[in-house]
Amino acid sequence: MMLLSAFLVLSALAGVSVGQPSCQMAVGDHALCACTMSDGSGTIDISSYAKKDSSYKFKATQGDYDYYYNPCFPLSVEGANACSDDTAAGCQTTANAVTTSFKIGTFDQVSYSVDPSTNNVVISYQGGDDSRHMAVALKCNPLQKEPKFTALGEQTQPLEYEFTLESVCSCAFKSGHSCTDSGGGGDNNKTERKSKRNPGVVGIVLICLAFAGFVSYFAIGAVVLRMKYEKTGSDLIIHKSFWKEFPFYVKDGVVFTFSPCYRMIKGERGGYSNFK
Repeated sequence: MMLLSAFLVLSALAGVSVGQPSCQMAVGDHALCACTMSDGSGTIDISSYAKKDSSYKFKATQGDYDYYYNPCFPLSVEGANACSDDTAAGCQTTANAVTTSFKIGTFDQVSYSVDPSTNNVVISYQGGDDSRHMAVALKCNPLQKEPKFTALGEQTQPLEYEFTLESVCSCAFKSGHSCTDSGGGGDNNKTERKSKRNPGVVGIVLICLAFAGFVSYFAIGAVVLRMKYEKTGSDLIIHKSFWKEFPFYVKDGVVFTFSPCYRMIKGERGGYSNFK
């Protein structure tokens, strides 16, 4: 029971340590297209993709519709009257010929989140026509210099339009560096990309998994010995004889490993005895 209690406490602490990170909206000019990771991995900034001339940066087709998106600044699409105001972040039109259009997200309602299943940062835009809204998942790929914008359509619920933006600028960079330094959205190639993941988290998870396996080994063994063989007391320890001798095995291993070093320090020479 003590081992089980210790495991539960450790699991609870680990849960706090490896909790899902968040991405807080940046301040200043890039607030609508940049956020800072809570785990300290850096800032994700896609402002280099924004067009300031009231047009659009990205276009993708899915099914019978074309989708338009412009980070940071309102877009406009020729012939799409629904998307011609000063707030539209995304627009949906009929493919090939613009006969019908809908605003699917605005800059008035922007939020950032982290998808726990992929660790991708997701930018959500609310306030579209007839409750339409859009979610752009930023898929980090340090080798994707040219951004790849993909329309996934209505995946989880009606009128929620999902997209992915795969690029180097979808990665987090430490202060003083940016994706344009690595060739994304610019011409320089100066710095190495900083990883978005925290390597310390992996170590904590592995330790927790190892501890869980160790505890499960004894717990399951005790249940089997009790239920099948009706053992009690210390006999519930699985492979009891092995664990009883385990300290001596460790001692023998240490002596075997370090005795040559000890003899060298003492100036002694080892060797085999003469055969007679």
